Amino acid sequence: MAISPKNNHFIAILCGGTGPRLWPVSRASNPKQFLKILSPNSSFLQDAIKRALWLVPKQNIYIITNKRYQKEIKKDAAILPKENFLYEPRKRNTALAMIWSTTVIAKNNPDATITHFASDHFVKGKKQFIKNLKDSVEIANKKSCLVTIGIKPTWPNPAYGYIHIGQKDSQKGFFQCLNFTEKPDKETAKKYIKTKKYLWNANFYTWTVKTLKEELRKHNPDYLKLYNTLEKGPQNPKIIKKVYKTNLHIAIDKAISEKTKNLKVIPANFAWSDIGEWGSIHEIMSNGKPGPVNLNGTQSVNVDSQNLIIKADPQKMVGTVGVKDLAIIDTPDALLVCSLKDSFKVRELVGEIVKKKKNVKYFEKQSHER
Repeated sequence: MAISPKNNHFIAILCGGTGPRLWPVSRASNPKQFLKILSPNSSFLQDAIKRALWLVPKQNIYIITNKRYQKEIKKDAAILPKENFLYEPRKRNTALAMIWSTTVIAKNNPDATITHFASDHFVKGKKQFIKNLKDSVEIANKKSCLVTIGIKPTWPNPAYGYIHIGQKDSQKGFFQCLNFTEKPDKETAKKYIKTKKYLWNANFYTWTVKTLKEELRKHNPDYLKLYNTLEKGPQNPKIIKKVYKTNLHIAIDKAISEKTKNLKVIPANFAWSDIGEWGSIHEIMSNGKPGPVNLNGTQSVNVDSQNLIIKADPQKMVGTVGVKDLAIIDTPDALLVCSLKDSFKVRELVGEIVKKKKNVKYFEKQSHER
C-alpha cells in the first residue's frame, strides 16, 4: 500500500553549490541560488521552496547547505522551521548531503519517502510538475526503487547526466534506466542524442529510507558506513563533524546512479532548465526573439546585433554593433564576454582565474548582486 504523500512525503532542497557557470554575478560568497535573475522579487531558492509547497507542508521541507550560507538561508527560507536547516561543516558534494538529510528525516519519520531537488533550477508547468512528483512517490514505494525525472535533450550538453532508457511501463509511464552516464564529453553526448534513447537527468531523486540503505549496501559500502554513523545521531554536532571529515567527495550520480539497476525514470511533462549557464537564461528570457535580453534594468542600444544577454549597472549605457550570440555580463570588479553556445565553459574560465592566488578574490568576493 502506497504511503500518503501528505504525511510521509518529505522534500530536501540541495542548496550548497557555488554556481561558477554564472560568473561573474554568481560567486562562492553569493551563489546563484540566492540571486534574483529571472524575477526581481524572488531568488531561485525561494522559487524552489514555492514548488516544494505545492507538494508538502512546510514542516516537511528541509534545506541542506553549507554553514557559510546561514544568513542567506534564514532570510530566503524564513517561511520554513529553523530546525529544518541542515548546515554542512564543509563541502562534500551531493552524495553525502543527500545521505545526511535522509538520516535526519528518517529519525523523525522512518516511513518517509524523500524527494531531493536543486535550489537553483527553473520549472514551468505547475500541474504537470505536481503529477510527475506524485507519480515518483508512488513508484518509489510500489517498486522499492530509486526514481528520477528525465528531460528530453535539446542539444549535447556535457554538463548533465544522461539516462539510457529501456522498456516503458505501459500503465504508469515510467522507464527502466538501462545505464547512467554522468557528464559525458560532447561527442559522446551527440551519439546519445542521435539514438533518441537518452534523457537528461534533472536530479529530482525520490526514494524511501529503506531503498536508499539497500542501494548503499549493494553499491557503496563506504557511504553505507557514513549513513550508519549518522543514523546514531543525525543532528549531533560531534557525529556530523566526524562524518564530514571523510575524503569521500562525489555526486550521488557517481555514488549510486551509475551502478544501480534499480533506477526508474519518468519523462518530464513540465518545462525545465538547470539555469546552469548564461545561454540557458537567455533561452528562457528571450522567448525565441532575436532582440537582446537586458537583465535587471540594464540599458543597451544595439545596431545589427542579435541574440545577446546583457547585464550592467543601470546607470551605464551598453552599446553593441554587429555582434550576435553573446553574453556580456558586467559587474563592478569583473567583465565576462562569451559565446552563448559555449557559456557552459565559464566553469573552466573560473578554474583558470582561481589558479593564481591573487585572482581568487574574483570568485570568492561577493559581486553585490542579489
